[in-house]
Amino acid sequence: MLTLGLIVRNEAAMLGLTLPVTAPSFFNRLALDTGSTDGTVALLKHHDFHVTRFTWTDDYSAARNTLLDVDMPGWLLQLDADEAMFPCDVIALTKLCATVTEDAIALPRVNLADSGRLQCTDNAPDWQARCIRMGSTIRWELPVHEVIKAPQHRAANIPIYHYGFCKPPRDCWLRSHNYTRIAAGQPTLTEAPGWVCNDADLWLADMSKRHNFARFTGVHPLRGLL
Repeated sequence: MLTLGLIVRNEAAMLGLTLPVTAPSFFNRLALDTGSTDGTVALLKHHDFHVTRFTWTDDYSAARNTLLDVDMPGWLLQLDADEAMFPCDVIALTKLCATVTEDAIALPRVNLADSGRLQCTDNAPDWQARCIRMGSTIRWELPVHEVIKAPQHRAANIPIYHYGFCKPPRDCWLRSHNYTRIAAGQPTLTEAPGWVCNDADLWLADMSKRHNFARFTGVHPLRGLL
């Protein structure tokens, strides 16, 4: 059995796109809400998630480990609100879970930008050990850019599609800079500086100074929706 687990806060807009694609493939669905004030919780419940409130402490590993502590059999697939998977890939992952000997399965993540038209090629493939056997001793480490230090089975042909760079420029800027601040033990920011504006062309030019992008020609779950 494969359960879907999400960690969310104020992600109603993105979840409205990702959940219809991904959620129906899972019988069990869990979510930790870290303080949403929009329609996130109502949307999750509409898609039959069991939602638990969680006090955010600027520690992504703590949140992920809380999901791993749920007493249930099988495997847990942890996705972010801005990630999606094809139903056929979820089926393939479910079958794989029944055969692997490792307690963690790493999936290649495709990082998309510019409404899914570009792929970030930094550190590609971006392997994410997101599928964990419930009841194992595996735990996430580090408050940000969290990692699992355990043997992992790599499922090369079962991708996660990540739309973090497809969000509004303000959200992208805050996420990027707050990762750095969390890693340094500094308080997170709630506002972006005045020069950050919702101009897609300007933001893409700014991102291209720090990341490498290539035109993405494959089919992905949210093509046409973003």
